[in-house]
Amino acid sequence: MIDQIERNAMKKVGVLTTHASLNFGGMLQAYAIKESIRKIGHQCDIINYVPDMQNSKKNPIQFVTKRKGFVSKAMLAVAHYDAYRNRSERISKFRSGYLSPQPEQSVGYAGLSEAVDRYDVVCTGSDQLWNLNLKDMENGAYMLNFPYEAKSIAYAISFGDGLLKKRPEIIENLDNIRKFSHISVREADGYEFLKEQGIDSQITLDPTLLLDQQEWLKMAGQKPVINQPYIFLYGFDSAYQRVQDLVTAARNLSAKMGIPVVNALMTPQLARAGFLNVYRCGPREFLNLIRHSAYVCTNSFHATVFSYMFERPFSVIQSPGMGTDGRKKTLLELFDLTDRFMFPDDDVDADVLMDCSFKKMTDKLQERKEHSVNYLKNAIGD
Repeated sequence: MIDQIERNAMKKVGVLTTHASLNFGGMLQAYAIKESIRKIGHQCDIINYVPDMQNSKKNPIQFVTKRKGFVSKAMLAVAHYDAYRNRSERISKFRSGYLSPQPEQSVGYAGLSEAVDRYDVVCTGSDQLWNLNLKDMENGAYMLNFPYEAKSIAYAISFGDGLLKKRPEIIENLDNIRKFSHISVREADGYEFLKEQGIDSQITLDPTLLLDQQEWLKMAGQKPVINQPYIFLYGFDSAYQRVQDLVTAARNLSAKMGIPVVNALMTPQLARAGFLNVYRCGPREFLNLIRHSAYVCTNSFHATVFSYMFERPFSVIQSPGMGTDGRKKTLLELFDLTDRFMFPDDDVDADVLMDCSFKKMTDKLQERKEHSVNYLKNAIGD
């Protein structure tokens, strides 16, 4: 009788999230949300939605014209073809082994209604899925602006810099957002924005923080990719940060610590920076490079998460005059590590940089983790 009740309570959940981009953090959070939902007793698939601009086969013109720096990136890939192919194979292996998106044949925007309605519940989340300033998100698909019948919930959604750059467009989509039965966001500014619009939400943890440290350590592997002390650099350009400031900070840190900088991103600007480039890298190698680093220099949300998870000292680089990214501000406030924010030319003693406490927020993090898991349970099972 109890088994029958449990089977009746089990829902079939489809997760609509970023899983096909070349962003390691995006792929790892996709795995984490799928695994977290599975652990609370539901069936769960990653819905195999691939935005048109990520699909060179389905829409080659849009793929080329909308990707920033496509030509220079293509030239870099040609110059390092073997490494690029190896990188692509590692990423594909991770997707097939850890994500297994369904259906096997990817769907575009036109196929979303049918794909979503195969599930009892569609969960949109996590990452910057409601950031309409991003080309992958600008069509509003992750706000479910298409016909569907499934129950819809949002988990740890982020507006990213969209609240700064695309606020009117987001407001135009509020009717779609109001159709969600439950909404949780990843940072405080998203919560405040929705509250201003009369929409209830909660703040929950990024799904990568719902899994235990040991699970991520196992995925990262014990054998280091690099067999020497190094600073791991990882980050991007955005409305709040310049990648050149990240390069400047990494060079200064390298000079202070007397160890080289390792870069895993296959981007022209970082390729020319004179660092040790490790291009044969997928999501698992990304974790490995953080786990075994002496220090992490980043402006990436998920590189910050995993620096904390693996207890590696780190700095989050801010660009002067560009404001503070609410995503990382909320995260570092949770960790009680706002002193990890750093400007590129800050002159900080190396001993101070290495003194990074990871223990003082354990209780609060566990409390937030329990709250986030309970949100998922209630949102799916309500």
